[in-house]
Amino acid sequence: MIGYLLLGLAILLYPCLKKWSLFLFITFCCGGFQVLNQIVLGAKPADLAAIYTIVICIYSFFAEKRHYENDLVHKLFKVFVAFFILSVFFSLFHYGFTLTQVIQGSRMHWTFLSFYFLQKTRNEDVEWIVNKIIRITIFVSVLYIIQVLTNLPVLPYVVEDNIDRTTGIGRFYNYPYFLGFVIYAVTIFPDKFKVKRKNICLVILFLALLCTQGRTMMISLILMLFIGLWLNGHRAKLLKIGIGLGIFLLPFADLISARFSASGGSNSDIQAIFNGSFKYDLDLGTGTGYSDSGGTMSYRFAWIYERAEYLSRRPLSENIFGLGMISESQSALVNRMYKFYLGLVQDNGFRTQISTPDISYGNFLTQFGYVGGFILILFWISILYKLYINRNGHPIIFSTMLLVLFYFVNSLAGSTMSNMYSLGFPYLVLSLIYQKKNQKVLSVTV
Repeated sequence: MIGYLLLGLAILLYPCLKKWSLFLFITFCCGGFQVLNQIVLGAKPADLAAIYTIVICIYSFFAEKRHYENDLVHKLFKVFVAFFILSVFFSLFHYGFTLTQVIQGSRMHWTFLSFYFLQKTRNEDVEWIVNKIIRITIFVSVLYIIQVLTNLPVLPYVVEDNIDRTTGIGRFYNYPYFLGFVIYAVTIFPDKFKVKRKNICLVILFLALLCTQGRTMMISLILMLFIGLWLNGHRAKLLKIGIGLGIFLLPFADLISARFSASGGSNSDIQAIFNGSFKYDLDLGTGTGYSDSGGTMSYRFAWIYERAEYLSRRPLSENIFGLGMISESQSALVNRMYKFYLGLVQDNGFRTQISTPDISYGNFLTQFGYVGGFILILFWISILYKLYINRNGHPIIFSTMLLVLFYFVNSLAGSTMSNMYSLGFPYLVLSLIYQKKNQKVLSVTV
């Protein structure tokens, strides 16, 4: 109920208080900053973002100017919209899904269309929203750290057998959504993002990163930070931060070592992927994932392999469009159509068949097929390139470029890139490029 009240408020505010409306939209896109999640809102934030997108797209079509650039981002945007429409018809006529089933299955992708109105956002509104994001992310990071240390759901979260076997510490996946962006912004541009008690805030942010216990996430986020410092010309600062980060992580050496050297960890993952053995070690007995001897990365590749092998025996059209516009929530229908062994077991006892939170490329394949997945990857690359060539135009653009680059690296360990609501923030930042006439350099106090 709370969620739909906020949705109604966000829609009503758009014509008169656009920045507040868009802030609520970004809140929906990022899962309510892990505070206003489904437990609190009574509805999925992604669904609220999808409904908002459709309503505001209609309003923007009639009430706002329609002058757009003809760059690669816009061209690929149009191409994917056309593909998406074809995919809907394919699901209706080839798979025989009902219109209700297709609407339910496709609604999670509607947020892709938000580019239509987000690119029109004024620069000062983007800066105001980013200011709020930084404040909230630092605060949520404190709550997240407390949550991990106490193993209690300080943030709204269902805790069930979440103790990590290698570290003995509770592992929570509701880490701050914009953690990477805020680390990049505050570290690389301390003079532009004037955060109060900057050093304390940085300690909080990096400690929150450590508390995620995600190997791929920790490595990729820090690597992108070093790349950002190098690209921005902070060679001396890079060495200084590297030494400081090493000293900061020294007390946690045992914990980090446990995460990276555990049985079935990073080394065995890499070996299984390169020698192809991951596809022979599927735990067919339980169907809940990879066998005890295998690691999480090799499981992700095995998940994709199982679906790709299935598609190799199917008609060409299914390879082009994927497994159909259907929602995983329609468990009975999905499990009647597909019998994959690998997948998370849901509360209703059914196994997930066409979606995974573990790797973006698996979702690209099942939901959009080889062609649609390829178009989406190209679209993300075009966004990254647009941000890269304009990176010196604004600190927010530079920090978002690193965030999108992080998405690419971390796409092997998460579903961020395949979730359409993840495009909301990059779309918003692109408006700083498309609205160049009003652009000004940010300097905010947090």
